[in-house]
Amino acid sequence: MDSILINWKERGCICPYSFEPELLFIRRPGKNNRNFDAANNSGIKRHKQLIGTMSTAFRTPGLIWILIIEIATLSYLWGSSAWLPSYLLQEKHFSLKQMGMIASLPFVISIGTGFLGGYILDRLPTRKLTLLFVIGGVGTALSVTTAIISTNPIITAIGLILANGFWGIQGPAIPTMVQNLSDARSVGSTYGIVNGIGNLVSAFMPTIMGVVIGSLGGNNFVGGFYLLVGTQIITAICGLFFLMYKKDLLILKGNVVTK
Repeated sequence: MDSILINWKERGCICPYSFEPELLFIRRPGKNNRNFDAANNSGIKRHKQLIGTMSTAFRTPGLIWILIIEIATLSYLWGSSAWLPSYLLQEKHFSLKQMGMIASLPFVISIGTGFLGGYILDRLPTRKLTLLFVIGGVGTALSVTTAIISTNPIITAIGLILANGFWGIQGPAIPTMVQNLSDARSVGSTYGIVNGIGNLVSAFMPTIMGVVIGSLGGNNFVGGFYLLVGTQIITAICGLFFLMYKKDLLILKGNVVTK
């Protein structure tokens, strides 16, 4: 480089910008470079933590059963919310005033029974946690069936109110089940997976009910509402299966937490 500079001097021409490319390559690492490396390493670490957490969440014992219960439970919510007003007006011939009251009251009741379900869960042994799915599922299925087959509007109204009461009692059991079965490092992620997939799949329930109702002539809501009965039978079967064959998972996790 000295020889080149000497030649330029001999020619009477010095170009100071000629050395900038070389300077870029030989410059010592400064503070900005160290900050960039630290940020890059931090990003890689967070990425690995995210993958690790999600991988742990997907390996939660009994996850498939929790997903089925969540999908069935939310399918009842989406289906009944979408079709109950039309059912009361067209199938049961309620007035608009009666329909407004009966359509909203069951969901108000379900809020209260949700608190009741949480209270019961706090006093149930861990191994019997899924008992609420059995009781709630069977109770909801029987109540909806009663509302469907009854020709008495009062009995229909009582049946729908009781159905949502039994449905609401199951609500606290799902996050409690997730908390008991999932790894302590991925409880939130596991419930996010369960709730996200559950809502995504169950959102198709109103459409499925519409297809069934339409195939029966468009004014026959019985077939669509029997699908709601089916969702609760599935919930009860899953809860019973877990109660009989998978309760050791809950007991094991409970002992680990206790320690």
